[in-house]
Amino acid sequence: MRHFRLGVVAVLAAIAVLVVGAPANAAAGTITAAVSKGTVDPGQTLYVVGKVTPPTLTPIVVVQRLVGGKWLDRASGSVNKTTGAYKIAIKPSSGGLYSLRVRSNGRTIVSKTTYLRVYSTSYLTDLEPIGNDYERSVSISGKLYPRSLLMETYVCQNNPYVYVAEYNLSRKYSRFLVVAGWDDDRGITGAIADYVVKADGTELARGALAFGSSKAIDVSVSGKLRIRLEVTRRCPPSYSSTYFAWGNPKLKR
Repeated sequence: MRHFRLGVVAVLAAIAVLVVGAPANAAAGTITAAVSKGTVDPGQTLYVVGKVTPPTLTPIVVVQRLVGGKWLDRASGSVNKTTGAYKIAIKPSSGGLYSLRVRSNGRTIVSKTTYLRVYSTSYLTDLEPIGNDYERSVSISGKLYPRSLLMETYVCQNNPYVYVAEYNLSRKYSRFLVVAGWDDDRGITGAIADYVVKADGTELARGALAFGSSKAIDVSVSGKLRIRLEVTRRCPPSYSSTYFAWGNPKLKR
């Protein structure tokens, strides 16, 4: 009788191994997932790419985003039957940190979570300036910048005057982007100015621009309290008033 019971136990154990075995996901296959860009602006298209192994595991994969503790479907795409590769376009509409994953068509296989940072963008001129500013739409080197900051440089003296615009960032932003140059409609041929971008006393960018030229600037302002834009106009060739422009100055969180 004792030998019979031991035999039953052994059979039951063998059945348990067959039923439980390895996890279903691991036995069936895998899905990998990654984003083509780690950081983007709202409305910018990027791709979720990866590979399904084996390629016949699922004909379609679905991109999901974690929202309020739930995984919600966002986009889908077909899987290459030979290579298992897939590429799905997504276009985030708002700023924030996105948690994404990819699932199989039958929901039984999911990838590891991948992350995407979507910047929340605003304009420097939306902030309250320390002093006065002058915002308007301007053309710089033939391109229109509708949300720009203008600095009127008056009659030049032997000791050039530094024109300044300052704003409190309150340590809320990560990057500052702007196109520096002269206002096409209010500049003077031959005019030259030196510009400087500073944050909390640290110089972030510096250069010199002649009328008709421009410079795209992209600098980190992470943890900075105050940003300062400086312009010094060189005296020749004219002593008339002219305008230096900061085209579409953007702040990204």
